[in-house]
Parts: sequence; C-alpha cells; structure tokens
Amino acid sequence: MKGITRVAAMLALGGAIAGFATSTFIPHRYLGSARFVFISPYNSNAPALFDSASDVTLLPQSLELMIRRSPYYKNRLYVESAADLVAETRGNLTIRNLPSGGVIEFENEDIDAALEVTRVTLSEFGNNAARAANAKRASDVIRIIKLPDARRTGFTPWLLTALGLTAGLLTSLFIWILLPRS
Repeated sequence: MKGITRVAAMLALGGAIAGFATSTFIPHRYLGSARFVFISPYNSNAPALFDSASDVTLLPQSLELMIRRSPYYKNRLYVESAADLVAETRGNLTIRNLPSGGVIEFENEDIDAALEVTRVTLSEFGNNAARAANAKRASDVIRIIKLPDARRTGFTPWLLTALGLTAGLLTSLFIWILLPRS
C-alpha cells in the first residue's frame, strides 16, 4: 500500500510540475476592466447617455486618435496600418451597460496595454457622456466605482498547475484500480 501511495504522490507532483511548466510556454492574455455608474440626475437618462457615449467612443476616428496618442501603439504604427490596429482594438474592446452601471473591458497579451487602453477608453467615454449630457466635466456625469485594473485570463499558471495535479491524481487512481490485489 505504501508503494501505490508514493506512486500517486509522484504522479500528482509530476502532473502539477508539468502543468506549471506548460503555463510558461503558453502566451498569457490580460483583461483590463473598469466599472462606472451615472450620477444623479443623469442616471434617469442613463441608457440614452450610455448609447450616445459608447457610439462616439467606438467610432473608428475616436479609436484611431486614441491609438495615435498611445505609447503602446507608437512602435506598432510603423509596422501596421492604423486601420488594422483600429480593427484589432475594436475587436478586443467591450463597453457594456449593466443594471448596476457600465463596464469597459479590453483584452490584450500585454498587461500595460490592457490597463492603458481601458483607462483611456474610460476617460474618453466619460468625456463623451459629459458632452451628450451638456455637462462641464466627465466627473459630473459618471462616477468610477472600480478603477481600471488588469488581470490574467484564460490558462493561468494556477489553473494549469491544478489541471496537471488533477491529471496526476486521476492517473494514479486509474493505476490503482487496474493493479491486481494480493
């Protein structure tokens, strides 16, 4: 019985190590996100303000201006066209209206880009919402309830380590079931 316990432990440890090692070779993705709400008296007209501000924020011209100002995209503009970068950015950018407020999310393989684009988009969205509401400042119309931050998504090292550990334990269970008993 001691032998099978050692084998199970070794398979579990080996699976965890293999999962962690695999995570170092898989490209990571980061999700930048921020949350906001509309301030009273603008919250009664929030859906219309949200639609207006998000439409203007997601216009190709607005995204191109944001890209041209961004240090992350500066070097990429020498290699790729602005139209391609706008399409890529638009594909990874999400602005959603929820009952509890709005969410801006941007996914990228660079954590700094994910954070920066989320921050700049939130700022532009606030400015566009202020223009739509005829307010002086974005802070008069929206309140940020979750500052922009970025986190890993997809196959994180913890997830792959746990999957490797589980695979090792399942393999040892399978071996234990198939071994003849004396």
